[in-house]
Amino acid sequence: MGTNVSTLRPRAECSAAVPPPLPTIGDTSLPDELTPDELATKMAKAQVAAEAPPPPPLDSSVSAGSDEPPPALQYSNPGSYENFSSDIRRLMMLDVHDGCRFDVSKPLSPLFSVVHSFWLGTAMLPDGSNSNYAFVAQVADETGVMMCRLDPTNQSVEGRIINVRNLTPPAVEGAPPPTPLQGTAKGTVVVSPSGQTDQLMADYELAMGTCTLAGRYGSQQGANILSLAYLQSVTPSLALGGEAMYIAANNAALKSVGAKYSGTRPSDAPGSAPSGYTVFGQYSQTQGAFSAAYLRTVTPGRVVVGTELNVNPATAEATVTAGLEVTLRQGKLCTTVDGAGKIQSTLETTVSPGMRVTFCGEADHGKGAFRFGYGLSMGS
Repeated sequence: MGTNVSTLRPRAECSAAVPPPLPTIGDTSLPDELTPDELATKMAKAQVAAEAPPPPPLDSSVSAGSDEPPPALQYSNPGSYENFSSDIRRLMMLDVHDGCRFDVSKPLSPLFSVVHSFWLGTAMLPDGSNSNYAFVAQVADETGVMMCRLDPTNQSVEGRIINVRNLTPPAVEGAPPPTPLQGTAKGTVVVSPSGQTDQLMADYELAMGTCTLAGRYGSQQGANILSLAYLQSVTPSLALGGEAMYIAANNAALKSVGAKYSGTRPSDAPGSAPSGYTVFGQYSQTQGAFSAAYLRTVTPGRVVVGTELNVNPATAEATVTAGLEVTLRQGKLCTTVDGAGKIQSTLETTVSPGMRVTFCGEADHGKGAFRFGYGLSMGS
């Protein structure tokens, strides 16, 4: 975890207009005031000082006898608590469906695009129908996204706005580098005739240095919701966080806490790059369950494996799931198996630039239920 002070010199020179002061070599007396022995001693000290690394800037939090870099340079931002376990969820919660899905995307300008989405021959829609069509219009640039989704079948409209702003103050000459700040504002509106899925929600997320603070307020299905979440990098490898939520409809206060540890281990193959791993632990009062997960990159950029354990203390029920992700040259294969004998798999391949085909299937041997589907996506 320690970093030599010499490695901080390029960053200090880039962040300040004035370079760090040079070390004082020996004393300040004139050479002709010294005896030959004293002059030889002074020259030897000067040679040692010239080969030594320069001291840190005066505004650095590193002491002269410490090898540790400032926390802002050593730790990284852990992201938001909402995406706390997104890596393991992506591996364990596969997008398995039945029937046929077709998505046709058409960019009308560099910033504006539309998507036509069809879902045919399915039994997974909440309203019991076997087909669905949705139209999506999206405007996106480097600062955010505005999206509107129209579902004529269910007569529902969904709108989302995401805006990202860099709030880092400008650097001041002679002062330490400012802490990076980034604010993300989100707004969501969902309207339907039945009112069961109506939603009006506002989120704001502030990423600052080694932590992220997020707040949410709005109404979902007629209930006012207020939540606050915080995630902090405690060490370069460990992040701790939690979320508190208040639901006004039933006057309930719920909480969730979690920890994530990331590290690397040497590869089993000689000459290969070290592989990374992540350990997750989370307790959610909303779901009333404790979950623990382990994710490992066996081959960087190619093979990822993981396992997850969910325990419900109230019912003493537990489920375990194992997952595998293999990235191919022109596609990706994902598979999960749980303790109840349910197997899910997805295979995604790129047929040509702008065209992607997906095959998926689920076999629940415990319930004797099976479903299969495929999809086609066209457009950039």
